[in-house]
Amino acid sequence: MDNNKTMEKLRSMSEHRLLERNIQRDKLAPGDWEAITDGAATTAFLNLEMRYKTYAEASWCEDVIKANEQTASCRCEDCNLWHIRFVQMMQEVEDQTETHLFLTQGRKHG
Repeated sequence: MDNNKTMEKLRSMSEHRLLERNIQRDKLAPGDWEAITDGAATTAFLNLEMRYKTYAEASWCEDVIKANEQTASCRCEDCNLWHIRFVQMMQEVEDQTETHLFLTQGRKHG
């Protein structure tokens, strides 16, 4: 996995969060969807890499995504830890999506 695939996965998590909130792409101003999802993915990636970089050989996010995909069906203690890390990564993306959504919408209404 490379950084482009990692960023695509993080953007996908951000898009999923917007859809969970019932926010549709066509209801936002042109460019806002990309601004929110790109900003959330980039900020989450940087936050997680800075926080956990010492625990990974290359990219912490990349390692977590790869390990989560490889261990999805296993429930041993080690694989559970990878799943927990993946959930932490999802939470960071969701938090950043909320922040970027607020910043984007606040800019228009503030």
